[in-house]
Amino acid sequence: MQLSLKEQGFGDEPQHIELEERMKKGEATVEDIAHLRRLLDGRVKRLLSLKHDELFEIVTIRREPPQTETFTDFVRCHHCGDLVLKSKLVNIDGLFLCRQCSSHSIWSFADGTRH
Repeated sequence: MQLSLKEQGFGDEPQHIELEERMKKGEATVEDIAHLRRLLDGRVKRLLSLKHDELFEIVTIRREPPQTETFTDFVRCHHCGDLVLKSKLVNIDGLFLCRQCSSHSIWSFADGTRH
């Protein structure tokens, strides 16, 4: 199931946007702040009074379970020899390394030494 919030129209959007803009610019008066608070309180009361089906869109969806890797999906790191999941290997110049080996300083693949 997928649960989505339905778009709600409160009828006070122009006032609300104008008051928020004044707040952001630091130009709001005490009266503006009180008015915005009343608008927000009204919105909260309205949302709390709605039934679930008025507030949420419920859609039944079908998803396949994620594929899990098996033992045959392991490969040895070219440098340290540890078994690593194929999805976790890093390919550097055609050599497959575990993340730890790939994060070390640059390897010279010609002679297998670190630089």
